[in-house]
Amino acid sequence: MIIRIKAEGKKIFLPIPSDWVFSRVGLHFLKKNDNDGDFANLSPKHMRNIRKTILKMRKKHKNWNLVEVDSSDGTYVRIKL
Repeated sequence: MIIRIKAEGKKIFLPIPSDWVFSRVGLHFLKKNDNDGDFANLSPKHMRNIRKTILKMRKKHKNWNLVEVDSSDGTYVRIKL
């Protein structure tokens, strides 16, 4: 996973291994730090299915953009799987 941010003349580039983000620990961290409660009702089985699906999509669709935002103030954010 690659995160690129351009804002106020600064560029940030964060390469993060997808295996870390979508590991059991990463998904547990996501669930635990969910402020909106979106992930509160997910069972471990559902978490494993999410992980398998995302990793399968990463293999099938190289350079897939998960998020791409280009705002009017010049801020640009792209998260690529």
